[in-house]
Amino acid sequence: MPNLPALLNQIQEIDFSLFLESLKPALASSICFILTARSVTNYKIHRDFETKEICKVEIPPELKPKYFKVELKEINSKKLKEATLEFASVLESTFPKSSLTNFYNNINELKIKKNPFLFWDADGAYNDLTNEITILFSSALYHELFHMASTIKNTGLVGFHQYFSKKENIGIGLNEGYTDLLTERYFGEKHKIKGVYIYESKIAHNVEMILGKEKMEELYLKADLNRFIEEMKLFAKEEDILEFLVNLDYICVASNVHLITKDSLIAKKILEIQEFLLKTYQTKMKQQFENQMVNQEMYEKQTEEFLNLLKTNNKVGGVKYSIAQDYTIEKDFAIKR
Repeated sequence: MPNLPALLNQIQEIDFSLFLESLKPALASSICFILTARSVTNYKIHRDFETKEICKVEIPPELKPKYFKVELKEINSKKLKEATLEFASVLESTFPKSSLTNFYNNINELKIKKNPFLFWDADGAYNDLTNEITILFSSALYHELFHMASTIKNTGLVGFHQYFSKKENIGIGLNEGYTDLLTERYFGEKHKIKGVYIYESKIAHNVEMILGKEKMEELYLKADLNRFIEEMKLFAKEEDILEFLVNLDYICVASNVHLITKDSLIAKKILEIQEFLLKTYQTKMKQQFENQMVNQEMYEKQTEEFLNLLKTNNKVGGVKYSIAQDYTIEKDFAIKR
């Protein structure tokens, strides 16, 4: 098994200055928005690592509602109010109110602005410190609104991403992927929105097939990565879950910095992610069979659907990776009572 502290070290040592140098000085002030408003500095991707402290996952504070509804007067005074009202309407009609505390706490004090000079290839960003969305294109608003709706302000907790310091930074890959998945699910068809975190979104969808849609959405909106890990521990070891999160973080961050050619380390992490998800999903299905929640036919059909998704869209940083791994479905466990 790969060394988890070493993997975390990889995330900590990517240097955003490598691409900041290509930006005009006038844009440098905008970089605070990258990766959900909190940037990691002094990045160098290399292959010699020293073990450093393991990132810990924090239990989020108790959510205390400041608002209990959307204040229409406040929304009507904002830029892009029609899209913001549409977003609010969809959330209130789709998710239980118990999952919307962060949304209500943030939406009424949210600031939105357009900026034709963001940075690099980003279309929008949410600053979780100032509760402000900055967008280049209007179509980017819905993704950033989901970040807003899943943030506990001034805590470093944004959906499945926890950021407290350079060394305590985990979950950005899963968070961006799931944000894209939700954006496409609820607004993609109507507004022709296609996410940019293609690989991360695919992986987040696989994870959702393990935990279940309602539970995954709830944990995301409550910014509860800790409970996400506890739920996943029903089917996998904690250290394997953390390794999975760190692998996905590395892929997410590296693909947005400077890796534009095929990289053996990326391919290795993709394979490790696939193996983790397959093993975890099969553990879940075995448990369900033993509890007579699924039969052999249901197991094979659902696992095949899981595999078909898992093996597609392995595209990272504009490069497609073909992972030559022969996954087979265990067909005999179900008849062994």
